[in-house]
Amino acid sequence: VPAGGEVRLRIEVPAGPHRLLGQVLCGGVGLRGVTIEASPTEAPETQLQPGNDFGWEVVTDDRGRFKIQGLPPGPYDLFLGRAAPYDAIEKNGVATDREVIIEFPTPHDEVFKWWKALVANNQDKIIVVTTHAPLEDSGIPFSSFRDRQIINSKRFTQVLKEYQVDLWLSGHLHLPHGIMNNIVEKDKYEGTIFVHISSIRPEIMGLKESESRLLTFACGSDKVLIRVRNHKDGRFIPNQDRVFTLSKEYGCKNEPSIN
Repeated sequence: VPAGGEVRLRIEVPAGPHRLLGQVLCGGVGLRGVTIEASPTEAPETQLQPGNDFGWEVVTDDRGRFKIQGLPPGPYDLFLGRAAPYDAIEKNGVATDREVIIEFPTPHDEVFKWWKALVANNQDKIIVVTTHAPLEDSGIPFSSFRDRQIINSKRFTQVLKEYQVDLWLSGHLHLPHGIMNNIVEKDKYEGTIFVHISSIRPEIMGLKESESRLLTFACGSDKVLIRVRNHKDGRFIPNQDRVFTLSKEYGCKNEPSIN
């Protein structure tokens, strides 16, 4: 960002309690004192509150980090103001004409550690993981694109090489269930089954109809049945039924076994 320059990003805040975390970097050095403003794109101009960490205008800390909380759901323009003070940047040996990068750490390191501990400590159970976006090496269509995958996927796939995870369910792509590689079984990750789940709403001018998936586990069985439900026609799609073998039998308390 040149002196006095400005960068604008478009973000979408979903419904529910959320906070936006990020870091502004130049040459690997966090930039202190950078103003970050979030302005709604479909609402009248809102008075910002300078210096309020819980408002819609914040300033990066000594490591270039920022946090914005309390944003109502909807689209926003995220403005990056003057990357000052530039004398502080030069003291760190960073040229002021270098590219400035905004990083959004997703998912947070603490969340990853929490998830890894759950996986490691529950290997006696069938483990099903659900995430919004797919992993980079899942084999799901378009998951190789950076904006279509979980950031820093490799740390998750490394866990899959060490511990058993039976199913990994993800969405984000809104692809019809009928296209190839919507379900991928990866032997390199101890047989983890990656399942793409499309949006339930119709899209692409009706080319993608309203659909969802149904997963069925049976007591005493190590099989899982994955089906596709077409909500427009009110029926399942038999030629898309898939059966997979799990790492262990599904146990049910006080329920008779299928055997």
